[in-house]
Amino acid sequence: MNKLKLGLIGYPLGHSWSNQIHPCFIPCTYDLWPIKEDELDSFFEKRAFDGINVTIPYKEKVLAYLDEIDDSVKLVGACNCIVNQNGKLIGYNTDVAGLKQMLEHNQFNLKNRDVYILGSGGASKAAQVVVKQLQANPIVVSRSPKEDQIDYKTLLERKEQVSYIVNATPIGMYPNIDQTPIDLKSFINLEGVVDLVANPLQTKLVFKAKQQKVKAIGGFEMLVRQAKVADEIFAQQEISQQQVQACMKQLVIDNQNIVLIGMPSAGKSTIAKQLSQITSKQLIEMDEILEKEIGMPIRAYFETFGEKAFREKETNLCKTLATCKHAIISTGGGVVTNEENMQYLTSNGIVIWIQRPLAKLQFSQDRPICSTKEQLESLWEKRHLLYEQYCDICIVNDGKLEDVIQHLMTRLERREKL
Repeated sequence: MNKLKLGLIGYPLGHSWSNQIHPCFIPCTYDLWPIKEDELDSFFEKRAFDGINVTIPYKEKVLAYLDEIDDSVKLVGACNCIVNQNGKLIGYNTDVAGLKQMLEHNQFNLKNRDVYILGSGGASKAAQVVVKQLQANPIVVSRSPKEDQIDYKTLLERKEQVSYIVNATPIGMYPNIDQTPIDLKSFINLEGVVDLVANPLQTKLVFKAKQQKVKAIGGFEMLVRQAKVADEIFAQQEISQQQVQACMKQLVIDNQNIVLIGMPSAGKSTIAKQLSQITSKQLIEMDEILEKEIGMPIRAYFETFGEKAFREKETNLCKTLATCKHAIISTGGGVVTNEENMQYLTSNGIVIWIQRPLAKLQFSQDRPICSTKEQLESLWEKRHLLYEQYCDICIVNDGKLEDVIQHLMTRLERREKL
């Protein structure tokens, strides 16, 4: 089979997974085309592609350029997949199938429930269709509500009734990873949150939901699943669920950071070096970077400027590291004391708690707040629950290094976090 010429249009595009996903499924070249609206006429006039995917803000605007639309587009009123069939442009919507498959695979049981969908654009329309297909009631939330929609003030007034929320806006998408469309704290009866944003892997909205012990998932899996459906259309061939799972797993392995947290002297740096060699991921030692930035040992900085000043610099570094991919990040022991730090580090990272028994941890005059046994024990009491709260995997470092590394690698291989 000859390679198909495929690509993605939208504006702006930023980082997209699409050029990594589609070659997983079919032979193709895949380009990213950040096209401005006034360039759409020229782009579609040339028709220099076999097929394209469409993202915001063009899922509705491209309808004007199509010669034919599939029933999926008629159902949603938006198009995210276009096939060039001998010069004739045919539009499809694969978001519906991708989202439905993701919700079913992750066992979101929406039947007979009200589902509040944030946003009213193309992604929202697809979500509304899926919610109806799953025998639930979609309620659209918009800043400028139309008939049968509500505004965000009304949503907040119903805070105790809301059990499921779907974010179908681009709020929280890279590079604006500090943003969320709503503050979840008021929604005390939430059961599930779905964010259709796929970049970063974990948005701030998903992070906040998980901190409230609410089942939550981001848009990465939906992106892969809708791409699978699109590629079946492009190539006219079936793609198995095994291929889908393999693609998702490989993309996560290739791109996701591994973030090591734990007490001082738990062995994070030693293990990080080993992992970097095994995985070929870049090694990032946060304390080393911070000491270069402040121009002195961390203990001296604590004594001169105080812990608060140091923690501010630590948070700024965490925000910078949120843009990293394919790295092993060894953190300082106190990084977990600031929720914002963990939001940044988990946006594209899986968190491993290196747990060393308290009796084997070492206090040292070089460490600013655990220079005595009493300080060390006090830190453990304050922090061990935070390590437990934020970690995806806990590894006990209480044996031979090679055994600990082997156990860690096995757990990483089995992980399902996306």
